[in-house]
Amino acid sequence: MDPRARHTALVDEILAHEYRYYVLDDPAVSDAAFAPRETVVAPGTRVTWTNTGPRNAHTVTADDGAFDSGAIGIGGTWTWTAPPRPAVLTYHCRFHPGMVGTVIVSALTLTQTGHVTAGSVSRLTGTVPGHPGEPVVIEAPLTGGWRVLAKARTDAADAFSATLPLARVVRLRARAAGQVSSVLVARVYTRVTVRREAGWVLARARPAVPGATAVLQRLDLGTYRWRGVARARLDGRSRARVRMPGAGVFRVAVLPHRGVDGGVSAALRAGG
Repeated sequence: MDPRARHTALVDEILAHEYRYYVLDDPAVSDAAFAPRETVVAPGTRVTWTNTGPRNAHTVTADDGAFDSGAIGIGGTWTWTAPPRPAVLTYHCRFHPGMVGTVIVSALTLTQTGHVTAGSVSRLTGTVPGHPGEPVVIEAPLTGGWRVLAKARTDAADAFSATLPLARVVRLRARAAGQVSSVLVARVYTRVTVRREAGWVLARARPAVPGATAVLQRLDLGTYRWRGVARARLDGRSRARVRMPGAGVFRVAVLPHRGVDGGVSAALRAGG
C-alpha cells in the first residue's frame, strides 16, 4: 500500500473508532471487611484483591486450603485465577477470622451487544450451559435486594436473549437454574452531534447532561491519535460552543456525567 493510501486508511479507521469507558470491579480488602463480600465471576477469570485499609496487613485464604495470598500489605494486591468449572469458594483473613468472603464461579453468562445510546434499547444475551428451555430473569440491584427487569428462556442451544431500555449505566445480573451470573455493567453512551459555524464547533448531547465536559479533539496526523485542544461545559440545554484552533480533523468527546457514559461525535474536517 502506498503511503498516501495507508495514511487515508488509518485516518478512516480512527474516525470510526468509538470512545469507550471501562469499569474495574474487583474486590477490595479494608481493615473491617472484604467488599463486596460475595463476588461472582466466570470460569478462568483473574480476580485481584486490593488492601485499601489504612493500618493492617490481611490475607485471602480459602477455607478448604485451595489458595492463600500470604500477607497483603497496605496498598498491596493479590491476583488469583478462578477454576475452569463452576464452584462456590469461601475464604477468610488468617489474621482477622471475622473477615470472610465468597467467590462464586458461575457458567451462567450475561453480555451486552452493540453500542447503546441513552434512551435506546440494549440487547442482552447469555447462556445457561446444559439447560435448554430454562427460564431466565435479568435483575438490577436495589437497596436490600435485586429487582427483575426482564425475562427470557433458553433455546435448544442453551442461549437466551432479551431487550431492555436503558437511560443510564446500570449493573445487571442473570439468574437461572439456581445460578447467578457475574455482574454486567451495562454501558450507556451519550449521543453527541456537532456542526461547524464560522470558526466554532457547536456540540449537542442527548440525553441532556448539563454540566458535563465537552472536549474538542484534533486528530494528530503524525501519530494518528486524538488530542484534546479545548474544552467547555454543556449549558442548561446540553449544548457547548468551542472555538476551532485552525485547520484539521476534529471531533467532540463528552465525558461521563451523572450515570451516563461519555460519547463521541462524528468527525468533521476544517480548512486545509
